[in-house]
Amino acid sequence: MTNTFALSQNIVAKTYYLIQSFISDMLEYKTKKQMIRDTMRELNALTDRDLQDIGLSRYDIEMIAIEHAKLINNK
Repeated sequence: MTNTFALSQNIVAKTYYLIQSFISDMLEYKTKKQMIRDTMRELNALTDRDLQDIGLSRYDIEMIAIEHAKLINNK
């Protein structure tokens, strides 16, 4: 009976950890996607001249936004 109880506790603990990990990953994903959208919106608001002044083109915006989100999330 004790082994069954310990096994049940272990299964519950692992399940809890997996659910907690899943929720944490989803929140991180949502935050990262929002950061990408915000960065893209801000860069898209700039004129072509402004982008050129900082060495970017409209083609670069999505890549820059993704890299920015990766950089921020790794800190």
